[in-house]
Formats: sequence, structure tokens, C-alpha cells
Amino acid sequence: MARSAVGKYWRDFSAAQRTEFTSLFSDLVEKTYMSEVESYSGEKILYKGDKVDGQYGVVDTVVVTLRGTDVPVSYRVLKKGTGVAGI
Repeated sequence: MARSAVGKYWRDFSAAQRTEFTSLFSDLVEKTYMSEVESYSGEKILYKGDKVDGQYGVVDTVVVTLRGTDVPVSYRVLKKGTGVAGI
């Protein structure tokens, strides 16, 4: 996500700048959206499928809110070693 947010300028960043930006961007996303995610309680979560593309996997779900609104959520993961880490 961090790389996508920067776009074509990502390649101009040094390794240290990429690491720092990724850390700061992760903090921003967490602070901005975590309360929204935590506010979901009692909603139905529908599994829509998953796919693997090389080292990446995507799990697609839909959160059906108590008001009946569908909120699509896709989880993207990167395989590292024998486990996976969210990206």
C-alpha cells in the first residue's frame, strides 16, 4: 500500500526512505481505520474466495453491516518463509 500511495516516485526513494515511509504510512492507516474496523460487531462476514499469484495471496470477503450495507474487504498477504505476513 505504501508503494502504491507514492506511485512512480517510489523508485526514487532510498532504502532508508522506503523503510521510514512504510512505517509512517502504516501508523497513519492504523490510526485512521482501526477504530472503524473495531466498531464492527455482530456483522456478518461472507467469504468470497481467494487467489494466489506467486508469493502473494488475496482473500476476498464482504462485511454485511447491521444496516444491510455490503462492505467489501480484501486481505492481501505476502508469503515469507514458511508463514505469511500481511501487506
